[in-house]
Amino acid sequence: VLTGEEPPKFHFINRQWPIMPYFWQSVKLGLFLLLFVVIFGTFLFLVISAVANSSPSYAAVLSALIMICINIFIMWMFLRAGLILPAKAIGRHLTLGESFRDTSDHSTQLMITAALISLALIAPGFVLEFISTNANQGIAIIISLIIAVFNWATFFISIGILTVTYGHLYEGRAI
Repeated sequence: VLTGEEPPKFHFINRQWPIMPYFWQSVKLGLFLLLFVVIFGTFLFLVISAVANSSPSYAAVLSALIMICINIFIMWMFLRAGLILPAKAIGRHLTLGESFRDTSDHSTQLMITAALISLALIAPGFVLEFISTNANQGIAIIISLIIAVFNWATFFISIGILTVTYGHLYEGRAI
């Protein structure tokens, strides 16, 4: 997609693909994002612990709101830093810093995109989790599979957004 070439036929594994460098870029991006998850997760724990002691009824609502904000922020960080993945897929080296710098002009659009992706993932999850807590075990398993499909689809949508963003910023392609 990024190079504008179409392969003559589909190959699941091509020995010439740079799988390991791409994998290590994914690990690097994951560790970078994990840093923010740990920081914000600790913040969430401290806030919820304080609120739960004084007002337990608000703790669940506050927890959900903070988790949504954290999810949006982490998705935004992924969309800003994640350009290292499509770059590596076509053999170009891009650092996390370069990815952030190059997306700075599109930061607001990426934040809106992150919010939409997060809400598209979280809203059905909340509804389905609520249903599964009141359902029998068989229904709960089916609901868990539906949530997994939502997560899987959101992941691939996010990778597609990274690819389009990379093509727009580095190759001058229209969005």
